[in-house]
Amino acid sequence: MVKKYVIYLLCLFWCTLDIAAASYTSAASGPWSDPATWGGAGCPTNDGDSFTIQAAHTVTFNADLSSLANGLGAGSISGILEFDVGVPAHMKMNANITGTGQWLMGADDDPITYTADNRPMVVIEQKGGTIQLSTAGAV
Repeated sequence: MVKKYVIYLLCLFWCTLDIAAASYTSAASGPWSDPATWGGAGCPTNDGDSFTIQAAHTVTFNADLSSLANGLGAGSISGILEFDVGVPAHMKMNANITGTGQWLMGADDDPITYTADNRPMVVIEQKGGTIQLSTAGAV
């Protein structure tokens, strides 16, 4: 009987844990969804996670974050954040994105494509905050 209550309390405790947001800094160029891009300790894919893309790095966003309740936390781009325009990608933010880098979302020779139901392959949902790249930055 006591064993049942202990298991019940452990389950209750486990279910009420809130996953804390983490901060990620690029360690190399590569896909957003590859932990090696962020130093091997995971990827910024949870509510409130923040990210920094360092100056010498190009990170290719290839994730679907549409299921996040609120979105990622702050982002800083000193290198390049580009979208993989050939796969469905959904970035959801809930804080500022700043920096002096570049944010690339398709080009004349590599445009953002559409799905079979005529939706863009790349979606950026800014629930809160602003996007402000300065100096050499470009969007």
